[in-house]
Amino acid sequence: AIYTKQGWLAFSEKPLQDVRRSEATLGLYLLKDNSTAKVMKVINRHPKEVAEIGPGFIRYNHIDRESNGLDTLASLKTPTETGRALFGKCCTLRGFVATKGGVTSEYINHFLYSKTPFATAGVRFEMDKGKIVVTAKNPFFDYNPFELGDEIVTRNEERSSLTQLNRAILFSRPGVKDFFTVKRHGKTLRLSVVLKEKMGGGVLGDTFIEHLGFRFDEKLRIVSVKKGSFVDKLQLKAGDRLKSVNGVAVQSDKDVRAYFSHFKKGEKIRYVFERNGFQFFIYTPSDIMLKL
Repeated sequence: AIYTKQGWLAFSEKPLQDVRRSEATLGLYLLKDNSTAKVMKVINRHPKEVAEIGPGFIRYNHIDRESNGLDTLASLKTPTETGRALFGKCCTLRGFVATKGGVTSEYINHFLYSKTPFATAGVRFEMDKGKIVVTAKNPFFDYNPFELGDEIVTRNEERSSLTQLNRAILFSRPGVKDFFTVKRHGKTLRLSVVLKEKMGGGVLGDTFIEHLGFRFDEKLRIVSVKKGSFVDKLQLKAGDRLKSVNGVAVQSDKDVRAYFSHFKKGEKIRYVFERNGFQFFIYTPSDIMLKL
């Protein structure tokens, strides 16, 4: 844990309980601790040169690439131990080391000083032959006007790179309406979408089904269950692993996103989970078991 102006800031990929505030996608938690220490400043996006400081050693490292929204975390030149803090000049906090990369200070500052959760437009973008295109679509969005293969021309009348686009959406406020100009099958269309809170990504998996009340790690193991949610009532718990969706085997969050990108909202879904070698399945909508 690092002492900041907001109090003790902890990083953990496993959910911590009984904390003041948390952002699970970043693995960041403000602890309930009234003790004080020297405040460490959290710098923004520089420098690239960082250091890990441990008992009796200083190890230098380099941030090769900043985070692309929460789709990918920052990449480090030298792989290092998960959980280590990364420091900049004059004992400033630059980030934390996660399994999938670095959680850097730009995102840490958002957690510390903004009460607004991260936002999403309900799609994933990737570069294809120099163009930004939609490669995954969340069918559980209230209204999702995108289609797979849409080329993004502008967002709110502005052109941007893939990283700039992802960051602009991520740091927006859920509930805000964004306007996109896209090219689809040779036609130019203007779409609007109301941003929603982003529940997955970062140090967690991003499956599009977090709305049911659970969150996954990159191996599709449940890491947390929201109290009172659909999955909580079914007694799913941390450690249960998702194995298949409607008979299609899945091994990563990318597999789950790919399946649901072609899914029509309203159809029944059968999920197979595994717990200690025993496999069982659940259905959505929740009343499907009564019909069966």
